[in-house]
Amino acid sequence: MGNSDITLAGHDLATGFVNMGEAEAVALARCHFGIAGQVRRLATEKDDTFRLTDAAGRQYILKVANPAEPIAEIALQVELLSFLHQTDVALPVPAAIPDMQGRAMVEMTDAAGQRRCVRLLTYLDGTPLDSVVASARQREKVGEVLARLRLAMAGFEHPAAHRTLLWDVQHLASLQPLLATVEDAERRQLLERGMARFLGFSPRIRALPCQVLHNDFSQSNIIVDPRHSAEGSPQNQR
Repeated sequence: MGNSDITLAGHDLATGFVNMGEAEAVALARCHFGIAGQVRRLATEKDDTFRLTDAAGRQYILKVANPAEPIAEIALQVELLSFLHQTDVALPVPAAIPDMQGRAMVEMTDAAGQRRCVRLLTYLDGTPLDSVVASARQREKVGEVLARLRLAMAGFEHPAAHRTLLWDVQHLASLQPLLATVEDAERRQLLERGMARFLGFSPRIRALPCQVLHNDFSQSNIIVDPRHSAEGSPQNQR
């Protein structure tokens, strides 16, 4: 894999696009999902995400993908959620809600002329873990939920799961050419030593079992159940 391939893997994170406005999101929810309500934009890394509230007070998550995000990767996420609900129904993860034609993901062109993929998910109420002082029990629960996710994902297969990701340890060696771009000599030497150490045991890594897993279980991606503020029940909000 060349330098261009390295930098393109995960390129949708850096791809600029015209954000969807709240009025358009409201119209989209009504047109495709038959839900009339109000939306509030949520801060996200690479797409347009809204909390949708209908007239009865029911809440949903409306996700409008970055135009650069491959459809196959979105399909992987949708199918994985369905798989998780079959393998561990009690896992605190959202579920996809089909549109009025029964589709879990809708391809459309937005007002700016961009091709977008839209999903509606169930809403998990809670407080981001990075905004509270976590108790020891909450930290334990994070580990428990992560372990359950890992076990529940075992056996899941999807063509997009075999794409190249910068964060996949299997491809760490392919980042070697980028070491030369680190201008600070001391930092570059430290990274080179770390890379050399990794290359020494990378054959053992290649021999390990491999499966789809949640590789970004950070505090900002976890919410705590507000009904159990003392103990907390972590929920995956991605």
